[in-house]
Amino acid sequence: MDNSKIMIYTRLRNPVQEMRTDHIDDPITGDAAGSPLLIVGASARAAAASARRRDRRPLAIDLYGDLDLQEIAGRSIRIAASDYPRRIPELARRMPPAPFMVTGGLENHPGIIAELERARVNEGPASSACARVRDPFAVARMLEDAGLPCPRVARSMGSREDPRVWLVKPISSCGGRSIRDATPEDRALSPSSYLQQHIEGVSTGAVFDPDGGRGVTRLAGVTRQLVGETALGSAPFTYSGSVGPIELPARTRALIDEIGATIATAAGLTGLFGIDFVVDAGGTPWPVEVNPRYTASIEVLERAADRRGHEGVLGKAIVYATRPLQIPACTLPEAVRDIVEREDLADIPPPESPVGEREPIVTVFAAAPDVESCRLRVLDIGRRVLARLVAIAGEGATCHTGGRDAKRRSAGAPSREAAESGRKT
Repeated sequence: MDNSKIMIYTRLRNPVQEMRTDHIDDPITGDAAGSPLLIVGASARAAAASARRRDRRPLAIDLYGDLDLQEIAGRSIRIAASDYPRRIPELARRMPPAPFMVTGGLENHPGIIAELERARVNEGPASSACARVRDPFAVARMLEDAGLPCPRVARSMGSREDPRVWLVKPISSCGGRSIRDATPEDRALSPSSYLQQHIEGVSTGAVFDPDGGRGVTRLAGVTRQLVGETALGSAPFTYSGSVGPIELPARTRALIDEIGATIATAAGLTGLFGIDFVVDAGGTPWPVEVNPRYTASIEVLERAADRRGHEGVLGKAIVYATRPLQIPACTLPEAVRDIVEREDLADIPPPESPVGEREPIVTVFAAAPDVESCRLRVLDIGRRVLARLVAIAGEGATCHTGGRDAKRRSAGAPSREAAESGRKT
């Protein structure tokens, strides 16, 4: 769903905040840095970590400027939601020459991607391909012509039609935000929304890797998606995380593979992309969203691969604020260190950052022997982290870590007030 994600744009007190470290050596190992890659979108941290795994030197423009992004990016610029995405091409001109790729939310702005393409090489799907696959009616035609499963889509419902068979989705959707069940009042919709058939089943995310030179699209992996998890503070239908990799019946996997290849060929997709599916009780995968970019579940597959030699699967969960709160004055990892290890935290906001209701706070990871136990474990960790941060917020930003209190002030931390969708999918 980014499987990405995941996603809420952030408004800052300062219009632009640039973190310039200008690393010549790798920021983590101290070794000579690899070739640079500019990552732009709502949240760049996960993609930047992926770039580091490929011995690239990430540069970033995003809405969060998370602490762990600053640790791994050679240079990063944090952009205000009021300037997103309009000022991205302007800010990109401040960065060194480098190819670029986009993350969640920016696929809904192919004009911005096209402007970046005029100055840089795009290592992800082209702006023209993004425009094609972000049109749900065009995608439906691609799959119907190939005789493949596809949910019905419509701009209005019949006067006698049961609205319960439909979901209302924004055309420019991202991370499941603003999706809702249809009602009788939705028989006619605005041009910015559409109806999609509501499919019952298990939410999954598939990642595809087109081999551009040979025209072969490879299914790289599949994860189970966590969607609308109330334990994590998530709103209904919002992407909440992923668990994987998962195994699927041969027929299901073959259909997913064929759907990905069909869409990639018809739309001209190159570079990594994702498709969200709902797998029904009969094992049929129904594609509900195409994400022409780096997606949030890629990180789960990569981290799981890093654990070779260890049995089991990996889970990722995004913790959302159930009410407005403030990140504690100490670092967030310190505040929850008795719940989760630092290495199992990501997207770490600066100390004293305000977080709006339903805005993501932090990402947690956990491993377990099987998909269901991993799902339950990562949900439990996320629930406990959320409860701790809510309790700290109610006590004046005092960190309680295993019975200890700590206060550490951080000067000039920027605001994280919520704006529109676009985080971490």
